[in-house]
Amino acid sequence: MDPRRRAVELLTKSDLSAQEAAEVLADLCDAWVLHDLFWKKDHPRNHVVMEIGEKLNELGGFALMREAYERFVRLRPPKGSTSPGSILEQVWHGIGDWQR
Repeated sequence: MDPRRRAVELLTKSDLSAQEAAEVLADLCDAWVLHDLFWKKDHPRNHVVMEIGEKLNELGGFALMREAYERFVRLRPPKGSTSPGSILEQVWHGIGDWQR
């Protein structure tokens, strides 16, 4: 399934888990790296990544966001100077208590 479509379906769930969120974020990361859109902060595709962060915050606050982030970083560790985790931190900046 298309990662973006999977992400949109994920956002409709009332019981979103950190693991599900991390897996969808990893799939989005992989798909966008192929198209050289690696989560550029101002890129329109980041809207869905922000929505995932907002949904996690709504369901479990900072703790659920942090758990999803940590799971994501384990799935997509840094490679050279590229750090998917740091990009996710930037995209989620300002959602709930994230990086405040």
